[in-house]
Amino acid sequence: MNLCQSLPVRSFRPPAAAEPDPLDTEEFRTPGFALGQDDPVVTAGSCFE
Repeated sequence: MNLCQSLPVRSFRPPAAAEPDPLDTEEFRTPGFALGQDDPVVTAGSCFE
């Protein structure tokens, strides 16, 4: 079995530029967890300096 076979379709480039709608970002705007205003956040790496 190929490791990529278990990944969801969204993990790969679409076969054509016409699908899906690139402006449909609902899936990425849905939070996976709640983060409160007073919750501590830790970042690492040069991108967050």
